[in-house]
Amino acid sequence: MKYNIFKSLLACGALMAFASCSENSWNDEYLDGFETPSVYPDKQSAQYELLAKDYKTIASLQENIDKATAAGVLDQLEAVGANGYFNDAISAAEYLPAFLNSVKANTNYPLYYLNPKSSLTVIYKSGAAQPAEVTDIEKAPAYTVSTADYQTVWDSDEDYAESFAPSRLPAKFVPDMLAAAYPAAKEGDFAYVTYNMSTQDPVFGGGAPEVPPFEQSSVAGTVELDKNYTINGIVTGLCAQGMMVTDLSGTVFVYQGGSFDLASYTLNDQVTVAGKGGCYNGGLQLGSPTIEKAGRAEEAYTYPSVTPLTDAEWEADFEVFKAANVAKKGAFPIYAEVDAEITTSEVNEKSGAIYINYKVGASKVAGAIYQATDAQMAALTVGRKCKLAGYLMSCSTSGDGRMNMLLVSIDGVPQFGGDAAKAPVMKVATLASEEVSAVYSFDGSSWTPAENVVVVQASDYAEMGVNNFSSSTVATYIPTFLKESFPYVAKDDVKYVVCKYYDSANKVTVPHHCERAVFDGTAWTVNTIETLTDKFALKGSTWVYDPSVTIDLPRKGDTTLTVEFFQTCVDWVYENIDVPEFGDNGIKSGKGYVTKYGNNEYYSGASAYQKDVDLRPASAKEQCPSGWEGMSDEEIVAEMKIHFEKEVCPAALHILYPDQMPGNGVDLYYYVNFVAYDGSENLDVTATYLVTAKGEFEYVSCTWNDKK
Repeated sequence: MKYNIFKSLLACGALMAFASCSENSWNDEYLDGFETPSVYPDKQSAQYELLAKDYKTIASLQENIDKATAAGVLDQLEAVGANGYFNDAISAAEYLPAFLNSVKANTNYPLYYLNPKSSLTVIYKSGAAQPAEVTDIEKAPAYTVSTADYQTVWDSDEDYAESFAPSRLPAKFVPDMLAAAYPAAKEGDFAYVTYNMSTQDPVFGGGAPEVPPFEQSSVAGTVELDKNYTINGIVTGLCAQGMMVTDLSGTVFVYQGGSFDLASYTLNDQVTVAGKGGCYNGGLQLGSPTIEKAGRAEEAYTYPSVTPLTDAEWEADFEVFKAANVAKKGAFPIYAEVDAEITTSEVNEKSGAIYINYKVGASKVAGAIYQATDAQMAALTVGRKCKLAGYLMSCSTSGDGRMNMLLVSIDGVPQFGGDAAKAPVMKVATLASEEVSAVYSFDGSSWTPAENVVVVQASDYAEMGVNNFSSSTVATYIPTFLKESFPYVAKDDVKYVVCKYYDSANKVTVPHHCERAVFDGTAWTVNTIETLTDKFALKGSTWVYDPSVTIDLPRKGDTTLTVEFFQTCVDWVYENIDVPEFGDNGIKSGKGYVTKYGNNEYYSGASAYQKDVDLRPASAKEQCPSGWEGMSDEEIVAEMKIHFEKEVCPAALHILYPDQMPGNGVDLYYYVNFVAYDGSENLDVTATYLVTAKGEFEYVSCTWNDKK
């Protein structure tokens, strides 16, 4: 539950008094329009909002650098200076005092001519702590593929194009370029790479360039979880959200999700795929991939010779994936054929997903077409009996179980093409290209495209009608950009979006600014920057964080916290007073100080129902005669006040704020504002407590004792 806790702020007024009216440099810079008062005696508070340049100063102070280094968060301190806001790791409470004291020390005049009780309310910006990926990407070196690099790509210093092309893909060449450029790279390092990419090959000397042979890798059959791989293979299966890729060692599923462009691929395409090993429902897969086409295979891929599975064989294969799912390990796909009868062929109206289910013989284990297409749904109508061939790739263990198949053929007819015809060579006189940027990461041995990192390209900016993002637009453009780029994502998915960013404070454009975006199940959100306030106090001549807290418990308006607080009081009285004295009869038994309603008590008068402290002695005696026997009305009221002040209220504070720590170099007080009713009038009361240890609140005073 969230509690509406408002930090107490002293009245902000004009209070800066400098020694000389002729020299007001600090005032002119930081408090525009401020007029020095002629006298100050009772002006003991001020307000100041941090400027963009202040965050850079805060990040540069040696005291703060030493503190952040010791805490292992120096990168987050650097982020404060770069981004212009505090974060979860670098709080204003810890890192602002050094700034305030440095300003005071570096001016010719004292910051304030005020007594040691003076306070300053600082207005500042704060957001979530930046993951290491964000700061590391922003600090990454920028590598632009050079003319010499392109000459190496085309193996000529005469017949070359300053661009990659279908016959010369970046995935094959960029890793070597980065390895040569950054020989001292460490695991986790990033590089921001910019190059030109063309959709067609150049023509040299009137003919098409010689295309280097496509060499299949021996990687697909060796994929393990959480490791990065690059595979040169043949497309041997396709679905709505990915493909099966086969090389010399085996077959693995490559999952791209909703951004997968099925129309761009067909069976027997040669592709270079880079991604990380993962597992879904017992099936091994390569996730977050980059896929680059390298042409077509000279000969059509020959699938393994299989016969329709028996019921026992079908169930045995199911057990393979079921066991892998339980063990959280991935099993490689199994090419198989089944005699099937279609039982379901429909579209989910809400999600648009296509569901095609079938049964195999008399087996209780059902079958399903994985990420089926419109064409498959049209062909596989309910009741049809046919032979289905494809890759068994994952399972569902609910009920009797279900096996998922990536479909390759129906009754021997290939899906999505599959002829081995070579794509024609496009002969062009000139080579048009587009500038492309990508982020690569180093895994300790090789450079690969960074996982879950998306770069906003020049074409994207053109479509948006902007040249870059800024603090005022980044939270609007990035969610829209990601929604269109990744329409099918799961809750809590994360993307690191790299973009050009205009820093208005320094009037410069940051070439590869990074924002972390999270999908909450409905929309993408970037780091939300809040405007907050904190109070600081003079302790002698030094500024320190003053974390005093005011808890308001109103009877009207938003009373969520009021009800929560007083019900906590009632619960404590029942468990700690009623149960030991009257037995555990249930909080609504009415046997003790707590009434039969269970939401008010007459040990201290706390009432979640009335949202106040009820000090009526007659009601107290009526509820618990034995507890107040022999006492006058005045004595009862006095005792109830003591119970609330010194037992019940501090107990509620301990329960609700168990992690509250004492102030750092300054006393931390909690001020609890509530209403007390004595039978004739409502009294506005403030009880004050000092935090003495973690979750421990010591009674200081209560204003109802001021009333004579």
